[in-house]
Amino acid sequence: MIRKNKSQKEKVKEIAEKRIRKLFYLAEENLSSKPLLARRYIFLARQLERKTQTKIPKELKRSFCKKCNLLLKSGKTRIKKGFKVHICECGKVRRIKIS
Repeated sequence: MIRKNKSQKEKVKEIAEKRIRKLFYLAEENLSSKPLLARRYIFLARQLERKTQTKIPKELKRSFCKKCNLLLKSGKTRIKKGFKVHICECGKVRRIKIS
């Protein structure tokens, strides 16, 4: 097994983050016209995150449903008691504290 030094790992994580951002951008573009393709892009981004051990940036992580891999822009959003409440099309409720 070949070990990667620190700079190689950093390069892999940098490339992975760029690809994750690109996949989220493509998912957002295709959300209204092709929702299944948008779900696939989110699924691929999450798979890339796991394989390269990188983290999805915070602003992107809060923008999709972890149950069905669909962007939350397609569901309902409300503000209630200091929380931003997203309700996905699949019924999953996600609460994000407003700071």
